[in-house]
Order: sequence, then C-alpha cells, then structure tokens
Amino acid sequence: RGVFVSAQGLTNAVWARRRALCDGARAPRFLETIPRRGYRLIAPVEPASPGAAAEEPPARTIAVLPFADMSRERDQDYLCDGMAEELIHTLARVPELRVVARTSAFQFKGRAADVRRIGDELGADVVLEGSIRKEGRRLRVTAQLISAQDGFHLLSEQFDRQMDDVLVIQEEIAHSVVTTLAATLGILPEAARGRPQPRSVAAYELYLKGLQRAASRYEDDLWAAIALFEQAAEEDPEYPLPTAGLADAYSFLGHYAYLPPKSAFPRARAAAERALGLDDSSPEAHAALGLVLFSFDRDWEAGEAVLRRAIELSPDSVTPLHWYSVLCSYQGRHDEAVELDRRALSRDPLSPYAHALAACNLHRAGRPREALAAGARALEIDRRSPLAILAIALALAETGALDESLATLQPLLAASGRAPTFLPWLALVLARAGRADEAAAVAAELEQRARSEYVSPLFHAAAELAAGRSEAARAWFERAADERDPYLLCIGVEPLAAAARDQPWFPELARRVGLGAFAVL
Repeated sequence: RGVFVSAQGLTNAVWARRRALCDGARAPRFLETIPRRGYRLIAPVEPASPGAAAEEPPARTIAVLPFADMSRERDQDYLCDGMAEELIHTLARVPELRVVARTSAFQFKGRAADVRRIGDELGADVVLEGSIRKEGRRLRVTAQLISAQDGFHLLSEQFDRQMDDVLVIQEEIAHSVVTTLAATLGILPEAARGRPQPRSVAAYELYLKGLQRAASRYEDDLWAAIALFEQAAEEDPEYPLPTAGLADAYSFLGHYAYLPPKSAFPRARAAAERALGLDDSSPEAHAALGLVLFSFDRDWEAGEAVLRRAIELSPDSVTPLHWYSVLCSYQGRHDEAVELDRRALSRDPLSPYAHALAACNLHRAGRPREALAAGARALEIDRRSPLAILAIALALAETGALDESLATLQPLLAASGRAPTFLPWLALVLARAGRADEAAAVAAELEQRARSEYVSPLFHAAAELAAGRSEAARAWFERAADERDPYLLCIGVEPLAAAARDQPWFPELARRVGLGAFAVL
C-alpha cells in the first residue's frame, strides 16, 4: 500500500521523454509497476517552473524548526509544534523578516541535519531551534538562534516557568530573536507583534491539539479537530483562532466530499465570520472566508478581495496564496495562478502540497510536462502525496501516456480503498483510452457506493460522461450545480472534461456556476 518512487528515475531520464514528445518518436514508458508495492517513475520529467526552481528568497529569512520534546513521557509533541507555529506567526508580522512556512520548516522534524544544510534547503539566513521539557506544570524551554552561514550561535536562552506562562515565553523568545536580528542582520529593532492571545492556557492546548489532528485532512481527524476547536472556543470564547480552525475543518469536509457541500460550507462560513468578529486582522479567518465565498457562494469578486486582504495581512502565509491560485486557475487565469504558486513555493519550498497544487494548476493550464515536473518534486518530498499522484496521472493522460496514467492511478485507488474521490478520474482516463465498457463499470460502481455512503453528484457526472451517456451526465452536473459542489468550478479548464464543453447544454451550466467566460461553444 502506498507509492514507491525511484529517486533516480525522477532525475535521470528527462531528455528521452522530451525528445519523444518533440520529435514524435515512440515515447518510453513513464512508470514501472512494482508488485504489491505500487510503481516507480522510470522516465524523466522535465524541470519546469514553478515546482523546480522557486524564487530565490531575499536576505533576512528565518526558519523556525519544531521544538524537540525532552519530557520524560515524550507526550508534549503538540506543545512543541505549537510553540514553533506561534513563533512563525509572530515573527511573520515583523515587516523586515521573511519567515519560512511551517510545512517546509517541519520537514526537518526529528532529523539530525546540519544547520547549514537546513539553511541552504530553506533559503534561510538564520535558524531558530529549541526544546521543551515539562514536569507536572513546570516548563523548561530552551531556544537557540543559529547562523545558517557558519553554524555559530547568535542567541541561546533558557526559560523556566509554569505551564500557565507558556504564552509569555513565546513573546519573550520572539522579542529576543528580533532584538538579536536587529544587531546581526540590520533589521529595525521593532518588537514582534503577536496575534491575540488566549486568556486560558487550556484553550491554547486544545487549539494546538486541534491543529495537529486537522493537518492530515482525513475524515476522522477532521471530526476530532472540530471537537477540540469547539472545546477551545467554549473554554475561551474571545480567542479567535479555534473558530478560524473550525472554518477550515468544515471547508475540508466539504472539499473532500466527506460531507455534502450544503452541510459543510455554511458552517465554515459562520465560523469564519465569527472569527473575524473576534479579530478582523486575522489572516487565517480571511483565508477561510475567501475560500467559502468563491468555492461555495460562487462570489468570485468577493472571494478574491478577501483572499487579497489575507495576503496583505500576512505576506508570508501560504494558505491564502494557495486558495487564490485555485481561484485564478478555475477562471482560466493561468499565468496568475502559476505566479501565485511560484510565490507560495518561494516561502514554502519543501511543501509537498504546494508542489502538488502547482502540478494541478499547470495541468489545467495545458502544460502537462511542467505538471509532471512539479508532481515529481512533490513525490520526492512525500512519496505518498495523493494530490501529487493524481496530478501526475492526469498529466500523463494529456501527454498520451494512457497506460502509464492508469498504472499511476491503480496504487492510489488501492491505498484509498477505491475512494469515490478518485474513481471519476479513472473513468475519464479509461474513456480517453477507448475502454468504454470499463468506464461504464466505474459509473456502475459509483452508483452502488452511493447507496451506503455520500458520493458527490459531480463524481457520478464525470463517470457518466466518460461512459458516453451525455444526458445522464447532464442530469448529474445540474444536481452538482444545485448542491454547489466546489469542484464543479474547474469544469471550464479541466482537460479531461473537454467532452462536457462540447455539449449543447454546457453554456447554461457554465453560467449557472458563475463561469460566463466559458459559456460559449
């Protein structure tokens, strides 16, 4: 279960495929099946922007690594991660600093890597690392600021406090870091401006545990995160971050089709608006609201404005850049989407999600070879990334490598238990390969699954379209439009949905979902 990727295969065989595509020669296979393990890439993927070469970060860039848990029981992982995350957010509000995003910095969690190598991979001038030891309610926190150029310590401090003082410790560390950097890197000695802090340490702990559960985006973890965020909000009703976390968790339930959109997104909107009522400068709440506005409400203009505001509030935050790039991609604004992905990758160069999202946007832009490169980079970082595997499969289909595309999808389907999310893509690739009977079997499988679990009408629509049943597909597409399925919004740009755009009923469907620019046959 899972995916086996040959790193050598990702780096060595690029030019053979490129020559084949350019010269019309017989293309070599992209993938080799590994029995009972999955597959590996054996042909090259062409280096391309934005995945292969992110923008060189400017000077005065800091990477905050997750703190090490030195407690006897080793049960403070959530607190260690939370300490680093809060410092990232606090330092990001210093205008003269660039802060490496959490996803990339946390790639080094639990790894003994030389700080100079870390700085090189993350484009950071300095690295902040530390540890936490908890005994009862007593905390001992150490923090070290290290030059990534020569490995010398610029700052080393130790804090012995009660657990109730954990928020004060974060502020003290941030202040010490900024003061030190003012002298060593020449930034203005401005105090770091943190986010609104909770009145209750219990609320803070619950919020951190919720973040840790929500990070996986699996359904069970999202529901567990929602319970923790709700407990945190009940413990401290004035603390905005748990409520912003609720908004994200409900949005993910809707986007991943764990809940019907009309059940998930109104709850997400309500939570985002409550969070903004508590702190109207929260980039997290703005990003959460912007996602709901364009993907569910289909208010493209309002969603874009709110996402732009989130970026203004926190230029180093990658989440609003991700959502904004998706908005632009769905509207066919491909150059803008690619630029936003490039900006996100310059801030989060080791994020598999950022590379995988770039691959999806490049695929929708009709740039499959660049999508293959971005997807391959994501798999180098996380070989199990489902979004990267899917992006590679779709890009392969667009290059005409249909057998390789289907081979890529099979391990993903097996590892996910043939999740309904992935079955429509299988049907569409089968249809492209001329295997109509198999595409029809996938449509029948989705119909059977819908009797016992929620299956998005869009999944039915795609499968029926692949099976060549246009009118049945139309009925499901209209139902998806009624239910405000967020993924319907890519209908105008998804290459594998070209058959839908050829139908006489497509212009009206495009107008219904706010994609009037695509409402012309």
